[in-house]
Amino acid sequence: MKYSAVLPVLVVCGLVLLILAFLWPFLSEPESNWSMEEYQEYQDAVAEGHEVLHESEHARSDSSAEANQRDEKARSRLERINKKLKEAREGPQNVIQALKWSGIALVLVGGIGMLMRQSSDG
Repeated sequence: MKYSAVLPVLVVCGLVLLILAFLWPFLSEPESNWSMEEYQEYQDAVAEGHEVLHESEHARSDSSAEANQRDEKARSRLERINKKLKEAREGPQNVIQALKWSGIALVLVGGIGMLMRQSSDG
């Protein structure tokens, strides 16, 4: 068969992808997902949110539109940066899952193909 070398190559490539999925956390740099500037922005947003919350607790009688607007602004900023943090945390896991499932698929396709070829030859 003309494509007889393809099946073992699929298995080997699948195994390489599985190994890469296992090693990915050690190979990828955390800074590529979450920079120091983003970390600083997160710290600032948390501090601002804490400050606004603390001020609103001490000045409950002051329910002005300005205080509410500052509250909402701090809350939306914190939600936005938390979303970015969640994406940064999940990013490497998505890559690992893609590598793992691609590797499994290649190993299965190549392995099943090799078994079918052996059974038809023998």
